[in-house]
Amino acid sequence: MRGPAVNRLLLRVALVPILFGLFGLHRRSGPSGPDASGSGATGRTRSRSPLAGRSHADDARATRERLSAARVSNAGSAPRSSPDSSTTSTESAEPAPDYSSVPHHTEPWPDPMDLQVTDISPMNAHAHVNEAYIVTFEDGSQGLYKPASGETSKWDTIPPSGMAAREVAASVVDRHLGLGLTPSTTMWNGPDGPGSLQRMAMPNSPSNDPADYTTSEQQRMAVFDYVIGNSDRHTGNYLTDENGGIVPIDHGLAFPLDENSFDRGQIRGIRSDFVANDYGHYLDRGLVLDLERVDSDQLGDDLSRLGLEDAAVDGVIDRLDEVRESGGITGAAWPGRITEVWAKYVIRETNP
Repeated sequence: MRGPAVNRLLLRVALVPILFGLFGLHRRSGPSGPDASGSGATGRTRSRSPLAGRSHADDARATRERLSAARVSNAGSAPRSSPDSSTTSTESAEPAPDYSSVPHHTEPWPDPMDLQVTDISPMNAHAHVNEAYIVTFEDGSQGLYKPASGETSKWDTIPPSGMAAREVAASVVDRHLGLGLTPSTTMWNGPDGPGSLQRMAMPNSPSNDPADYTTSEQQRMAVFDYVIGNSDRHTGNYLTDENGGIVPIDHGLAFPLDENSFDRGQIRGIRSDFVANDYGHYLDRGLVLDLERVDSDQLGDDLSRLGLEDAAVDGVIDRLDEVRESGGITGAAWPGRITEVWAKYVIRETNP
């Protein structure tokens, strides 16, 4: 026979699940839970780790569903309406992003081969994966020269076409997508042979927290890093220009052939706070409309002419198509890992 104390204990145990159900004291289930859209008053929420047993197909499908729901909920208050919209909202809305003002460092500069070099000096020797030199030209402009001969990487997962071609390819993608972010970069036959030469954004200051930049810049950076498959967007690989704008640099570890390119153990896959922050969220309609106008065939041809492998070029086009078709970053066209700068914060694992 049970005593009064035992009966009271059993009653308490029986009441626990009832109380949890009545007051909603259940634990959120991650990306697929009610807060997955990140629309709460306190900001976006997202899972720091993948759900056990969740496949890429499930993850991408759920993300597309969230994006579709976001499109419906934002239909009357989107930052920018489509050109053929026949209705106008009487409610105040956030001004549409202005892509017409292009930072000077992204504009094409005179052919460096037509300019006389007045000075060349090493930049932070031994602080980079490959050699880098600051080159000063007769007109006062400066560029960062990274010769292909100096690509003595400590990793054996760098694709055969090398890093110099990838530095230039990033500038090509930026120009085709109309993002206005990356300094103009070209191939240059310098003192140590062929290499990349990137126009320096001067003056500049160190990087800020991603949230300190405008929403437009954050989204454009997310698209840029995702499309090029950037595995190295740490805080030393973007600067702040004199107007407070973001200046992405150092793209030698982008344009992967597959999810194993640039594998450095825990540091692998697409590694960017900007991608991680916008993963699974609906992008500005105006930005998506601009991306839809990009000529994919011409972009692919220009990247191939730089010597990038077919797999690297195909990956760029596939990820661009994903963003255009879904209106956001779903991960459907990238089979690898997506992490924040600190790799322990995994947004999407390679093999969930």
